[in-house]
Amino acid sequence: MGLENGKWRVVRGDCLWNIALSVYGSGYRWTQIADANGISRSNPTIYPGQLFTLPGITPGGGSPKPPPPPPPPPPTKANITWFTLTAGTEREMQAVWTYNKSDRFLIRWEQWDANGHLWMVSEETVEFKLGAQKASTCTLRDTDGWNVCRFSVLPVNSSGNQLGNTEWAYKEYDFRNNPPNLPPDPTFEIDINNNLTVTLENIDENINGDSIEVAIYQDDEIKYKTGKVPINFETLYAKYTTTVESGHRYKVRCRAVRGTIYGGWTNFTSNELTVPNPPTEITTLRPQVISEQMAKKYGVFVEWTEVENVNNYEVQYTTNPEYFDSTSGVTSVTTEEGKGPRILISDIEVGHEYFFRVRSINDKGSSTSFTPIKSVKIGSKPSAPTTWSNTSSAVIGEDLNLYWTHNSTDGSIETYARLNIVVIDSLNPDREPMEYTKVIKNTKPEEEKDRTSVYTINTTDPEWALVQAGFIIKWKVQTAGVGSEYSNWSVEREVNVYAPPEVELDIQNLDGESIDEINTFPFYLSILAKPETQVPISYYIEVIANQGYETVDQVANKIVVNPGDKVYQKYYDPEQNAWRFLVEMTPANIDLQNEISYTVNCTVSMNSGLTAIASKDFKVYFEDLYYTVGADIVLNEETLEAAIHPYCTEYYDDVESGETLEKLTDNCKLSVYRREYDGTFTEIATEVNNEENLFVTDPHPSLDYARYRIVARTNDTGAISYADIEPVKFGISAIIIQWAEKWINFDESNVDNMVEPPWSGSLLKLPYNITTSEQNSKDVSLVEYVGRKRPVSYYGTQLGESSTWSTEIPKDDKETLYAIRRLSNWTGDVYVREPSGIGYWANISVSYNTNYNSLVVPITFSIKRVEGGM
Repeated sequence: MGLENGKWRVVRGDCLWNIALSVYGSGYRWTQIADANGISRSNPTIYPGQLFTLPGITPGGGSPKPPPPPPPPPPTKANITWFTLTAGTEREMQAVWTYNKSDRFLIRWEQWDANGHLWMVSEETVEFKLGAQKASTCTLRDTDGWNVCRFSVLPVNSSGNQLGNTEWAYKEYDFRNNPPNLPPDPTFEIDINNNLTVTLENIDENINGDSIEVAIYQDDEIKYKTGKVPINFETLYAKYTTTVESGHRYKVRCRAVRGTIYGGWTNFTSNELTVPNPPTEITTLRPQVISEQMAKKYGVFVEWTEVENVNNYEVQYTTNPEYFDSTSGVTSVTTEEGKGPRILISDIEVGHEYFFRVRSINDKGSSTSFTPIKSVKIGSKPSAPTTWSNTSSAVIGEDLNLYWTHNSTDGSIETYARLNIVVIDSLNPDREPMEYTKVIKNTKPEEEKDRTSVYTINTTDPEWALVQAGFIIKWKVQTAGVGSEYSNWSVEREVNVYAPPEVELDIQNLDGESIDEINTFPFYLSILAKPETQVPISYYIEVIANQGYETVDQVANKIVVNPGDKVYQKYYDPEQNAWRFLVEMTPANIDLQNEISYTVNCTVSMNSGLTAIASKDFKVYFEDLYYTVGADIVLNEETLEAAIHPYCTEYYDDVESGETLEKLTDNCKLSVYRREYDGTFTEIATEVNNEENLFVTDPHPSLDYARYRIVARTNDTGAISYADIEPVKFGISAIIIQWAEKWINFDESNVDNMVEPPWSGSLLKLPYNITTSEQNSKDVSLVEYVGRKRPVSYYGTQLGESSTWSTEIPKDDKETLYAIRRLSNWTGDVYVREPSGIGYWANISVSYNTNYNSLVVPITFSIKRVEGGM
């Protein structure tokens, strides 16, 4: 047959060598055809009817690859590259060999008989041009038992004698390995139950095979199933039966098989359909008005999922689902071919509930099942619509959107809406309300008809220009579906109309002058809100840094402020005249950095629910001041407290002496913080006056070293200076427990006249042999998840710190034992300290045993740390 659209159709007598010679002009390129079509090079068997891709010629077949370089032939023998049965024959063999050092060869064809004797079939000397194709064919004997043949070749010289030290090259072939012949084309059919039957008749009794392999293809794309059946050689007949899936096209081809040797494939049969699959579901089922002339005429629009390999569909409907699969009470409608999975059912009566189902139809028949049943009510009254608006406080000049959704009881979409609007002038109660009724037809596109409906009122439109600030708009709506009956009225909504609020923001100094630069504290934020018909209910003020910088907090810890960070924010509830509001800004409520720009934003919220925002930028220019901060610390080993005198000094030039002197800084406040064992700070006192003899009391200094930080803040600019005071050694080697404490600051110059001492309360000191044990329990949950090798940890904020302190006191130390008994009955928190410097507020439990034969009393304290202040 030759070339077909760039491919090669194999006929009897073809071989890969001859095909390559015909197509490329060189038989040596047969390996390219074999590789492109999945044919083994070692046993290159081909069959009539095969369609081969030709590299470089078949479109999409790829460029021909250059033949791989042949392995170097042995120096003493020819290389037999091809030895196979000629296609379409049973005993004709073909041999091809290569040898580049001679143009003359002695060739032999030999065959073994049934008794194992080797017989010469033919022998001849052949001559070729150097480089030309070297090939030979021979038809061997077709006698029982003569199954194996051999081809031999020997390079010879011009006299026909052996050339040099050359050797015989040979190959053998067993005719029992011949592939089976091609069976006849099969026939097949698929019944309504999807049973597929393949039949082969008049099989050649010399087919050289024992069974038939059947390959079934689905939808022209995939090999769906294969099977093998034996050949009945009495009837020369084979039959194969299997079950296939609905909704597909199938075709079949066959080939003969002998053991593990396969023959060529037959031609494909034509495609055969199965009965189709049913649609998955009815996706749309809604009533629809077909005609509005005279009495309205209704129908039902039905749509379902599409199915492949279907000509049309059957739609069945009834008023009683029990009628399905009976002989009466069901109406059936078949769609037109090519109209798709949808239909409009007419002649529907109002006031009934209809039940629908759908099945598929093709040339093979109808699908064996229907879609799930769905129902629809025709023309029932809708429920009241659901309504809302985009705001309950409308602003003059902005859109007021009135929204509603149609609540159908019969599945129909909204056809009309009736909107009732009443406008009331609340500032003039005697004025008659204005009422409007609007009938709105649903003209949205088909795919949007069931979405939310909206009516917009814009006070800039001439129709609604009468609406002014202080008016009230009341509205409600009805909707109608496929029937002509409107729903009940929705809930009546009310919208208040207001003028847009305004707020003015100004920054002022102490004299009430407007400023853009802050040079000193205090300064003021002056705010004016409008209009007077709306009452401000809160002000929100925030100050935002426009530049990044580093500063310190009230404890003098370094913090980084990034551009856009809020350095101040607070809500205020206005008192008295709510429309005019004044906020005083001092170093106590805001920390500003010198030469940094800030933006202050003020948001006012009105009782109307509306808001207004104003902003203003300012920059800070403070005079740089530098102070010396220090403290005097006095430790009392009797009361185990510390008295701290903080101070802040500055240098000045004395006019009379001309010397630089030091004095206490005026207009400055001091804070004292105790540095704890874990690096944190505890506030001891703030807003302390910078005076000569003023001391503050710390009832709980660390027992090893007393460590403090003093922070000074100027009242004019809020600038902060601080110093960490050199630790003062206390060196107390005892457990200290204090409770029921009271303490005050004091003036050292007036200490003799104090009405009460600076500290009072209960104190237990245990200087005896002490043993401590500490435990920490983190707030953690370990959750195990499927698929993870290890649990996942989630940490909380709680840190359970606890310890156990043990000691022994002499039995005759009645005063200490009395204090321990008082402590065991104490129901509040205590402050505990131990010599390593640890101290904190804790919940404590006391246990002790008295042995009258022992000289000491063992005591154990179970301590659980709690939140506490100083």
